[in-house]
Amino acid sequence: MKQPEGGMPRDIAAGIAGLGKQFTPQVISATIALYAGVPRSYEAGAIEVISDIAYGGDERQRLDIHVPRSGRQAGGADVLMFVHGGGFVRGNREGRRNIPDFFAANGCVGVNVTYRLAPQHRWPAGGLDMGAAVAWVHANIARYGGDPDRIYFMGESAGAFHIATCIFRPELLPADTPRVAGAILVSGAFLVNSTDPREGEADYFGEDRSRWAEIAFPGNITHTDIPVLFTMAEFDPPHIDQGGIQMIHELVMHHGVMPRMRQLIGHNHLSGGLSIGTSDATLSGEILDFMAACNRRRAARA
Repeated sequence: MKQPEGGMPRDIAAGIAGLGKQFTPQVISATIALYAGVPRSYEAGAIEVISDIAYGGDERQRLDIHVPRSGRQAGGADVLMFVHGGGFVRGNREGRRNIPDFFAANGCVGVNVTYRLAPQHRWPAGGLDMGAAVAWVHANIARYGGDPDRIYFMGESAGAFHIATCIFRPELLPADTPRVAGAILVSGAFLVNSTDPREGEADYFGEDRSRWAEIAFPGNITHTDIPVLFTMAEFDPPHIDQGGIQMIHELVMHHGVMPRMRQLIGHNHLSGGLSIGTSDATLSGEILDFMAACNRRRAARA
């Protein structure tokens, strides 16, 4: 896989710093605007997208597969499955097409996943959807050039929470759910605080707050055998910082597992994902290096 080079452009860095650590509709719009028209390291037209593949019966249980138009990857490529955020109640895969496009242009098969939303579908529906999506990809990705044993799961915000449910609490999923080679959890919305819930959390976690302790990750993690990369942004909202540190503390102090970590200096809650495929390799380079390291360890064990 090619390793991109470069850092955050100064004008974007200044714009994001000026927005601060708040996460409001205005900050979302302003962050997206900062990346509008930014040159990408690949040509979108060079990527073929096989769209709207069903991995379940619900209209939101859909995924897209991204491969180069020049030909399918040969020999079994790494697979990068991306899962969008949206506060458990909104979001779609179309807004993050740049992520699977970039990985398809860099030697992988990209997969873009969406899932069922609250309040119609409550915990652990998101984790169950992640398991169903992985099962479909594991069974079918070879026909698109991907290696079913080298599937990497990347989630942003609420998407990271759903992936974490899948990999840290697999007992909630069907017993035959395939394991992934690694997980990348970007600015995960991990904090479950029944005394101070944020928008969307009660919709997904349920109205009975006495049960939220069963949903929180601290005290409930049962498996830690999948390599994980955590990233948090310098300008993430405080509850994202708190939830990320809480997760890492749980893994280190209670499970003896030290995950890989990276703070994305200069970035906010959205900009890390938006930067993928630009000259800024803060996040994309870290992910490619993580995947390469996991592959080396896997090969050494073979």
